[in-house]
Amino acid sequence: MRINIEEYDLPHVDSGPYGITTGKDGALWFTQHKANQIGRMTVDGKLTHIDLPTVNAGVLSITSTVQGDIWFTENRVNKIGKLTVTGEITEYTLPTSDSGPFGIYARTQWRHLVYRNEG
Repeated sequence: MRINIEEYDLPHVDSGPYGITTGKDGALWFTQHKANQIGRMTVDGKLTHIDLPTVNAGVLSITSTVQGDIWFTENRVNKIGKLTVTGEITEYTLPTSDSGPFGIYARTQWRHLVYRNEG
């Protein structure tokens, strides 16, 4: 079996890419924890970046839902965030202080969102 791997450079050399998911739109969505951004790459390699509203959020994990929304963790600021298909970002502060959320995934069969804390 032969596998072809293509690599793409990000515009910010030290952006800290971490989590990645496939969106309902077919694009790859990924976190850049050092750049404080969510990135999107289309199947033809076009890159766009979305700045997060909270400075130094520590964005790590990312997942997508069947509705097309992108959810992500903000580890340093105790939040999870939602990026809608229209580009609107909403951040939700978690009830446990200093929980440090780092894992997130969408459970499509029950339409639940599950996240995991460090503590």
